[in-house]
Amino acid sequence: MIELLVYIAIAVIVLVTIYYLLSQFPLPDPIGKIVNIAIVVVAVIVIIGILLSLTGVGPPLRMR
Repeated sequence: MIELLVYIAIAVIVLVTIYYLLSQFPLPDPIGKIVNIAIVVVAVIVIIGILLSLTGVGPPLRMR
């Protein structure tokens, strides 16, 4: 359970850092919005995958 929380925390930290760095270097309007939406979609997919692996339904994580 602790390892699951560590995986989620690392995923959130990495995705927030990417989002912050992209906000510091503004992209042109349509591309910037598309990139922001893509980051949110990737974050949601990663977190859902981690939570599904906890229930045994999703792809297994190799927790040692």
